[in-house]
This record gives sequence, structure tokens and C-alpha cells, in this order.
Amino acid sequence: METYEKFLENAREYFPKKPPKNLLTLMGVDHYENQITNLLSFFLFEENEHGLGNIFLRALMSALDLDGDDYRTLLRKPKREVVTEDGKRLDLILEGHSWSMIIENKIRHNQVNPFISYERYAVQNLQKNNEILHYVILSPAGWSEHAGWKGISYPVFIKAVRRRLPAVNDQTYRQKWLIFAHELLEHLENITWEHHMENRNQKFVFNNLADIRKIKNLQAEVVKLFTGEISSVISSAMEGRRKDVISGYWPNGPRWDIKSWNGSLEVKIYFRSLTNTIKPQIRVYLDGKSKAENRTEERREIFIKHFSDWMTERGVKEKENFYVSWKSDIYEKELLFNKLQECIKLTNYFYDTYNKP
Repeated sequence: METYEKFLENAREYFPKKPPKNLLTLMGVDHYENQITNLLSFFLFEENEHGLGNIFLRALMSALDLDGDDYRTLLRKPKREVVTEDGKRLDLILEGHSWSMIIENKIRHNQVNPFISYERYAVQNLQKNNEILHYVILSPAGWSEHAGWKGISYPVFIKAVRRRLPAVNDQTYRQKWLIFAHELLEHLENITWEHHMENRNQKFVFNNLADIRKIKNLQAEVVKLFTGEISSVISSAMEGRRKDVISGYWPNGPRWDIKSWNGSLEVKIYFRSLTNTIKPQIRVYLDGKSKAENRTEERREIFIKHFSDWMTERGVKEKENFYVSWKSDIYEKELLFNKLQECIKLTNYFYDTYNKP
């Protein structure tokens, strides 16, 4: 058991964590490449209304090790979703006075684009006066598996932009677009972090499959053993009634559903485990299946009064199922079993008294 505890302690650093929200996540942009590329296109052109000049363009060129005055301005607005002769689409085209650049933005998808078709289009349509052609793949990892295409990572690009981007309190810039630019960088940073964690966690899981399987087996054995214990407690409290128990899981822990009252009542035992502290909860639902029957306030008041000395709260689940519940911030098996026995006896009495024709 000590070995398992040590393994879990080391595994905690790999558990998923939610990155901070920003305007783009709230807008539902998330990992959609088209929307992200639209934003990059907007900020890369200095004559757009963001008022940030050529900060994004200079940062991009710096990250690509392209220097010189010729790489500090664009000849025209960036082109988006340009269709090639064979019907393929280019993410982004930048054009300078003596150069052109095709950028493929790869956030989630693999690099399976028709790169030969892209290069053919560039030679035929962009290299009119012997302009220099640049082929770039922008992605969280920053690598390229295609000869002639240079990979650039979001972290390198983000760092280059931030080094040039003023603080939000700099009044010489238009605040709206400056704030949005900072939000865009944070969003790209989150995408990169998630990509890094996915790769890191995948490696951790694949390297520890045997130990993870042992942990899962241990969990299953413990839950099975506990199910037997809790089943005995339920049987002793049912007072000769038919025991109808279903075990399963809610998102945060195991649960046991007792359905022994013909749909008029239902008891659920649930272990919440958002952290390593188990918080047990028992709920009694009124009219779990017969939602259209006996929906009077009088019946609810009788129900609440009947469980008043036992319950810690009441509520409505999904706007239909009314319930009372007992919950605790600590797990003590004896306390839980006592409260469960008390709950079942109260439920039996309520059913016998208030559910007769």
C-alpha cells in the first residue's frame, strides 16, 4: 500500500488543471484554427485599426530569424483561405516588397496538408519578380516534418510579441485592441500549455500502464468490498422489504441507488471526492418516477417535516425531483451507516403512511 501511496503522490503533478479563462474561451473560440488565424491576420497588418503598428509582424519575423527593414512592413493585407488551382486552401499569406510567406496554423490537427500543392501555388502566383518564398508552420510544439517548411512554436512567437507589446496602462495605444491582443496571447499560451500537458501526460500514462492498472484494480476491489458492507446495512434496515440496490458512479465518486418503494421514493448514497477528502451524502427523492402524481405543496411539507431531524438540506434536482439530504464534510463509516439506517427507516415509515391508496 505504501508503494501505491508514493505512486499517487508523484502522479498528482500530471492531473489535469484548468487554465485561466479569457475573452476567447468565453466566446467559444477555443482551438478553432480559422478564428485564431483570423485574429493573427488582423494583428499582423499594421494598417488595421488595432493601433499597435507592426508589433506582431516584427515579432513573427524575429522568431523566424528574418531581419532587415524589408521584413517590417507588409505590401498589402494578409490573405486568408486562398484556394489553389486544385481546390486546396492556404491558411494565411503574407506579402512584402521582396518576399512572400505562406503560414499554416496547426493547433490541433496533424501536418497532413497538401504542401506540394501550396508550394506550386506560391511559385506560380507569388514569385512574380523572383521574390523570396518562405514556408512556415505555426504550432504549439513548433516543429515541421516537411522539408523547406520552417516550424515556429507559439511560446517563441508569444515571447517575441510580449517583449514588444506595451502594458495595458500605456495610454498611447488604443486600449480595446491592446487588451484584446493580451487576451489573444494568453489564449495561445493556454493552447500551448494544454498541448504540452497532453503530450507529457500521455507519456506518463504509457510509461506507467501497469501501475495504473493495479491502482484501478485496487479501487474496484475496495468499492466491491464496501458495496457488500453497505448492502448488509441496507438489508438490516429494510424491515423485510425487497432490497433493490444499484451501484454505479457519478462524476466525482461511487454511488448506490436504493429503489425499493415502487417509484414513490428513492434513496441515493454518494461519495463526493473533488479532493482526496471524501464527503458522503445521502439523498431521499420524493416521487422519483411518478413525477406527475402527488405534486402538492402539502405533500412536500409533510415530507420535509418527516425528515427534519435527520436532514441537513433540501433542494430540487433538475427542476422536478424534490429531495432532502444529509451530508458530512468528513467520512466516518460508522456515522454514515447509522445515518443510512435511520434514513431507510424514515423512508419506510413515510411510504407506509403517506402512499396508501
